[in-house]
Amino acid sequence: MNSQTTNKSFDSMTTCLIYSSLKDRLKHRLHLCFMIIIIVDVYLINIEHGCSKFFTFS
Repeated sequence: MNSQTTNKSFDSMTTCLIYSSLKDRLKHRLHLCFMIIIIVDVYLINIEHGCSKFFTFS
């Protein structure tokens, strides 16, 4: 019984550690994703803007 409880607390600690490291990694990934999305967004807006200009001129 006693060994089980210590095992459980150890498990929760490792779970917490794994979770925190994963969270940091995810944060980094999300940051990268947001950067890429923003870049793509700006790029697409510029293309649309260019296309609309091109079509209004032609």
